[in-house]
Amino acid sequence: MLRAILLACALACVGSPAFALGLYVRGVPGPLLAKVQELKAACGAKVVSANRPGARTPSGHVSNHAIGRAVDLSGNPDCMYARLRNWPGGVSTDYWTAPGGPHIHLSYNPGGMEWGLRFAHRGGSYSARKKRRWRR
Repeated sequence: MLRAILLACALACVGSPAFALGLYVRGVPGPLLAKVQELKAACGAKVVSANRPGARTPSGHVSNHAIGRAVDLSGNPDCMYARLRNWPGGVSTDYWTAPGGPHIHLSYNPGGMEWGLRFAHRGGSYSARKKRRWRR
């Protein structure tokens, strides 16, 4: 009940469900918000990074973080990966060795460079080696 009241207040004040969920991001797609909320509730996930205006990938492309299409989460990796098995967007697979500390990079950008990919963070480009798709 208290959560519903706080969410309603946050929505009334800022008009953004992303802000109300603690992401402080404009334009985050609904499916990504819903998945983040699910992972927070079921796995105790914590958002460690979301919108980063101007962010770039190691290869120089505009990052999904820069356009509000990606979120980094820390928490129970086994629980999170189990719930991301059929996620249509991008998911990093190197939780423990990810740059910046343990996290899963989760993106939702239909047709974008990470769409449907399971990849490791390290490296300068999305090579064929990294474009390993999970079975659906």
